[in-house]
This record gives sequence, structure tokens and C-alpha cells, in this order.
Amino acid sequence: MIIDGNKRVTMLFANKIMIDNGCGIITISQADPPTFFEKLIKFYESGDNTI
Repeated sequence: MIIDGNKRVTMLFANKIMIDNGCGIITISQADPPTFFEKLIKFYESGDNTI
């Protein structure tokens, strides 16, 4: 599981990689973090990106 400090660092690095590859940035609405992190954890544990 990603703890609070690591969530921010993870988003920073993910955005850096996406910008470097011309893909824009990831933004999460203040209303959606629980849903986003629930799906992120499911992806991390399963590798299934269709969740």
C-alpha cells in the first residue's frame, strides 16, 4: 500500500514520465481520491489495467 508521502511522490514521478512522453499529466479531483486509490491498489495487486 502507498502511504501519504509516497502518493505525492508517485504522482510527481508519473507526471514526469507522462510529460516526457508527450502524454500530458494525471490529475485527480478532490472528490475522487478514494476511488482512484482503490483502483490503483487493485491494479498494483493484479496487473489488470481494465479495472
